[in-house]
Amino acid sequence: MTAGLRELVFVVADKAMQQLLEGFFGRDQFHHTLGCGPFEFDPRPNRDVFVAAGQHDSGLYTRAAELLRPHRATHKRAIVLVDADWAGSPGAVQVGRRIAAGVAHVWDERFFQVIVLDPEVEAWLWQPDSPHLAAALNYRAAKPYQQVLAEAGYWPADHPKPPRPKEARDYLRRAHRTDPSNAVFKRAAAKISVQGCTDPAFLLLCASPRLVPERGSMKTTDLDSPVRLQWLLDQNARLDARPYVGGAHEARLIAADRATGAGRRARRGRRGRRRTG
Repeated sequence: MTAGLRELVFVVADKAMQQLLEGFFGRDQFHHTLGCGPFEFDPRPNRDVFVAAGQHDSGLYTRAAELLRPHRATHKRAIVLVDADWAGSPGAVQVGRRIAAGVAHVWDERFFQVIVLDPEVEAWLWQPDSPHLAAALNYRAAKPYQQVLAEAGYWPADHPKPPRPKEARDYLRRAHRTDPSNAVFKRAAAKISVQGCTDPAFLLLCASPRLVPERGSMKTTDLDSPVRLQWLLDQNARLDARPYVGGAHEARLIAADRATGAGRRARRGRRGRRRTG
């Protein structure tokens, strides 16, 4: 029974993630900006976002099911947000699988999603010389921050963002006294552009709240990319919302769609040959 329940609860590893979500979903008409489905989001503490206090990433990895269990009485759907990079981490894919397997014991697997930020939440901050990010960081140096990080070895020229995003932020804090607080995440997420973002975890965040009433309206976030598709499937991607479906089921649907499409193309080819023969 879902009458009176709120739409979506987030359980996150730390306050930086909480601030990030408040920034993204606190935007006016956020569903248009992020390309997700509309839903009501309450940024007040312990309404729609819950921090795994004292647990951090490793604790959430082992206790996500326990932490989510109480929210079955208050919310229809759930998203768990956790970093991939922490001491003892088995890696992004295994973190996602382990958490999903545990949560499935206490929450219908059609209605929850595990999102692993690889390597860590700071990865969602970085964009090439964004004035909004510079303002959020309180970065005031004359040189663009991308150039500063490149010269210090934190931002290789062939990378869209620093490969060690937390270390890059720590360097700017030491070298240029940028803001070290978690408030940076909220300020940045409220303003930075998300157009063209290719981070798989961010795409999955935007895909998860899509409240699409039927499968015919399914939107697959750039599934033509085999790397991104495999990553999403490995994370139990639920790209068809209401209800969300598990990764294995989704993989079968995609395979069936492709087989059907190939069959239609083959039949059209045979008809074309008959007409010209």
